[in-house]
Amino acid sequence: MAYPTFGSVTEFGVLFTMSLPFWFTLLLFTKGKGPLPTKAILLGTGVLVWTALMYYVVKGEIALPFVGKSPLRTPVYFVIPVGLVLLFRRWMTKEPFSQHLLVSLQLFRLIGMVFVLEWWRGVLPAVFAQPAGWGDLLTSVIAVYILVRYRKTAIPRNALVALGIVGLIDIASAFFFGIASASTPLQILSFELPNRVSEYPTGLIPGFLVPFAVAGHILSLSQLPKS
Repeated sequence: MAYPTFGSVTEFGVLFTMSLPFWFTLLLFTKGKGPLPTKAILLGTGVLVWTALMYYVVKGEIALPFVGKSPLRTPVYFVIPVGLVLLFRRWMTKEPFSQHLLVSLQLFRLIGMVFVLEWWRGVLPAVFAQPAGWGDLLTSVIAVYILVRYRKTAIPRNALVALGIVGLIDIASAFFFGIASASTPLQILSFELPNRVSEYPTGLIPGFLVPFAVAGHILSLSQLPKS
């Protein structure tokens, strides 16, 4: 039986959300003032290149060495950009930037609700879609609360740590249930409806938007206030 086509709402939502990180990166590393520094241009270009690459790979179902076209490609997409952020985080945070902007990055996580939409459509298994979708929503709500509560003051350390913990646990949970319910040798869940979230367009979320969200947590936690 043919796999159901993803709804146009999901495709539009994912592609629209993918169009934002390039501009967000420029804003983050210029702090909205003055000409674009070299750092903003380099990082903005990197984000743009990764966006195009992920679209090409996911849309074209390009096979990767050792894992082919299986859902196990997803961790490979994730490790590369996150690894680069960890490697160069000192360079990125050498000049402090706004924690408010970093927290606002987590608002992009609202796109995770398309997982719940695709579960409702009968395309994704509940064991993955429910925790992944509602976990992203929770992270976004916490980010909104922090931005509103501390809109005129510095964001305290405990609020940033709490957001980081919730956000990273949500992502770790999504990866676990995503792999555990997909058609791979590691599958232990949802045999009646294997998880195909790695396919286009939802595959762009773990391949591009999730690493971007994790990068935000890394940069935020790397420059926590002392108190």
